[in-house]
Amino acid sequence: MSHIKHLVIVGGPCAVGKSTLLERIQKNELPHLNKQLSIEEAENYSLINAHGLPIPYSKAKPYLIIHYDFINRRRLEGNFNRLGVLMDHSEDITVLTLCASHISLYQRMNKRWHRRLRLLARAPGKQPFMLIKKTWQIRRLYKKSSNIITAYKEWNKFITSHKASTHLMLDTTYPEISDAIIYNTNEKLRIVTPQTKPTN
Repeated sequence: MSHIKHLVIVGGPCAVGKSTLLERIQKNELPHLNKQLSIEEAENYSLINAHGLPIPYSKAKPYLIIHYDFINRRRLEGNFNRLGVLMDHSEDITVLTLCASHISLYQRMNKRWHRRLRLLARAPGKQPFMLIKKTWQIRRLYKKSSNIITAYKEWNKFITSHKASTHLMLDTTYPEISDAIIYNTNEKLRIVTPQTKPTN
């Protein structure tokens, strides 16, 4: 028996803009996008992070949005099985995959890493070492576009195997999320990979 009437998964790698987008979705600042995601009343949806999985299905809310960092989950769990079980208990599934060039992802992660280092220098002990280490590891991962493309291909294969009702992709390479173009993933997977290589 399905306990979740509508499951919305906003997935993507770290620093692609999931948190920013979800905040705007919940505030209904992007009504056109909410409509495409079949979110009629955002206030009816509960938001959980991927590390909150699995959840007891008997306690699952009927309308649920999941913030899902698929690179981090893949690194920690080796697969997406916990999410797959939740999808199997959902009546209607909408997936929004955020994508950006590996250059853009690297630059965002690099800023995040340097910001955390500065905070550590000002207030030792306030920034957990493991968090800084994780940021550095992901930053290094983003240097190669092949790492990003492989992760997206595995993610899309997983989503396809679970037969989501709708799967959209949103390019967040540019600063304004509202300017990004949404396209159906039945088309050929397009990951923007500029020729410029990351530095530092």
